[in-house]
Amino acid sequence: MKQKNRITAALLALVFGGIGVHRFYLGKIVSGIFYLLLCWTFIPAIIALIEFIILICMSDEEFNWKYNRQIVVPPPTVIVNPTTEVTVKSDNATYVEEVKKLYDLKVKGMITDEEFEQKKKMLL
Repeated sequence: MKQKNRITAALLALVFGGIGVHRFYLGKIVSGIFYLLLCWTFIPAIIALIEFIILICMSDEEFNWKYNRQIVVPPPTVIVNPTTEVTVKSDNATYVEEVKKLYDLKVKGMITDEEFEQKKKMLL
């Protein structure tokens, strides 16, 4: 299955939304047929204009999850200090080690209490 593009879907909704072309593009065949059947009422054109705004405001990650069924997850990294980078790993022992490293940085005065709490939450 070919990946769908958010901008393409938005432009189709703006230009051809009254006849439901963007719904067919997004794989929503049934709603596309309803748009096509009701195109003479201009109701689909109004709905398509609203969908155009929604698609333009939607993030690429949200679009990919909703229409491509794909979740894009960047590699988990937490930057504690410009000179120190802590990479988060999935097991609990590593989590404890990373929190200890953050605590040591806090004790040394390299990060504030607020930064410590923020970074600790990011590790969760």
